[in-house]
Amino acid sequence: MPEQQRRPAARTIVTTLATASHLPQAVVALESIRAHNPAVDESILLLIDAHVSNEWQARHGVRVIGIDDLGDVERLGRMRRYYSVFEFCNAVKPWLHRFVSSNTGADRWLYVDADTWCRGPLTALFERQGEASIVVTQHSASPGTSLVDIRRDLGLCGFGTVNGGVVSIRRSPTADDFIAWWQARLVGHCRDNVAEGEYVDQRWLDVALGCFPGLRADRIAGVNIGHWNLHELTLRDGELFDRDGEPCALVHFSQVRVTGAGADFSQFPGAGPAADAFRRLGVEWAAEVAACAARIGEGVMPDATPAGPLPAIDRDIVVQAVRRASDEGAAFESAMASLERTRRRRALREMQHGARSVWRGLRALLHLPVT
Repeated sequence: MPEQQRRPAARTIVTTLATASHLPQAVVALESIRAHNPAVDESILLLIDAHVSNEWQARHGVRVIGIDDLGDVERLGRMRRYYSVFEFCNAVKPWLHRFVSSNTGADRWLYVDADTWCRGPLTALFERQGEASIVVTQHSASPGTSLVDIRRDLGLCGFGTVNGGVVSIRRSPTADDFIAWWQARLVGHCRDNVAEGEYVDQRWLDVALGCFPGLRADRIAGVNIGHWNLHELTLRDGELFDRDGEPCALVHFSQVRVTGAGADFSQFPGAGPAADAFRRLGVEWAAEVAACAARIGEGVMPDATPAGPLPAIDRDIVVQAVRRASDEGAAFESAMASLERTRRRRALREMQHGARSVWRGLRALLHLPVT
């Protein structure tokens, strides 16, 4: 093909989000992806509760945006009150996708959770983007009939059959429709409440599979390796390989915390040789995160403290009000006013109770007759 007829290479962006406490994890995720995938042109990080200097962004090669950059400031401010921090971080994902779509010239972009670590090229994932508008990864793709298989699959039913931690999108009308659809649902339905059929943004992806023909769910070789698919992995010479014999290119350390002592696996549900090898990877990842934390602190500044999450019992009241109303803004204000009236009545009762207690104490002290 003549040079002038060649199609220009697709512009590719990788993005993630984090609170300041997880900024080192996010930087490791972005840097590791770009190190192994030179076709990625830019990294964008949504920092939830802090901001960084321009020098910091230039030094680390990351474009950092804040919640206010997403637009919809009032709505997101309300969501910040009636969602926990974990719920809110998941709820803003489609707003981040909309930002990338509206404010960059990217042909495609890849969202990853901050607790992912790239160890090789993501060729298979980027190739899949040419076949679908949206690509998500299945938790598991190995059918089995044993009791262990059934129990594992039942667990996945509660959290969703696909994982929300790796979402790849190609610019298209279908992608625009999907983002708008996802936003509309996460305004009031992004709770961490598996017992009632909700699991933040992720559970909705199962529904999306039936709504958007351009959305594809698949197990992609070496991508999104986590505790949910350890049973599919094989161990050779101490290294983990996926069910297709491919090395683990993108590892997801969900349920693994980084502490001052290294990686904390106390919440990690896994046993056996593959799980042990995964833990060794987790120790290496935690060391990378610790090293990153030591070099990125300068230039990071906390935001002015926004109104944070309400107490859990109040969040339940407000989110239920938001769900029942066509105007969630008015419903939010009404529910908050009702909570304030309740707090004032409770404070008045406590003052009255305290005054009666003081009076009883004085009466006893002065030996006054009971009236």
